[in-house]
Amino acid sequence: IKMLQSEEKSIHTKLSELSIRINSIRNQAASQLTCKIEEDLFSIGIKNPGIKFEIRRVNQFFFNGSDTISILFSSNKGYALKPLSQIASGGEIARLMLCLKKQLFSINTFSTIIFDEIDSGVSGEIGRKMGRILQNIAINGQVICITHLPQIASLGKYHYRVSKIDNDDSSQTIISKIMSNDRVLEIARMLSGDEVNDEAIANAKKMLDI
Repeated sequence: IKMLQSEEKSIHTKLSELSIRINSIRNQAASQLTCKIEEDLFSIGIKNPGIKFEIRRVNQFFFNGSDTISILFSSNKGYALKPLSQIASGGEIARLMLCLKKQLFSINTFSTIIFDEIDSGVSGEIGRKMGRILQNIAINGQVICITHLPQIASLGKYHYRVSKIDNDDSSQTIISKIMSNDRVLEIARMLSGDEVNDEAIANAKKMLDI
């Protein structure tokens, strides 16, 4: 028993030393990451972004250290930073998560990442800028983006349409790849709704650089 107790104490000491080192590295990285994310947020329409990673050491060991981490956020000048869940709108959360993932995946290799309606709550010019960020992330791996925004869909290398067909007793989901001129029509439909006009087609071609 004494041998096991001694071994336990030794392991605990080593874990404590490692967790302190991890905490130090994490705080340094958080400071650098904060600046980069705030710059990205400004570029996609949040004019006064404030973000802080609140890192607290606790008396417990996790697989990656002894820290709990919370994100504090503010999008308006003069307002205090508050927990993300209490203060951010859907659009702000979408943009923040995109900027965070951009930085994380710029230093890590990955095979595939899926963004499911990351553009929630945004439109127009901001959507286009978010699409450029998605393109940037795709340099390091495959990015699949589920979106209703033509500004983002037009920037993809490949375009698939997801549709649903209701049968007598079931529903069927169909995924079809959109090619060449059909893609122009699909982007135009996303721009103007079911009734596609010449102006929407012209805008679609402009988005696709045709």
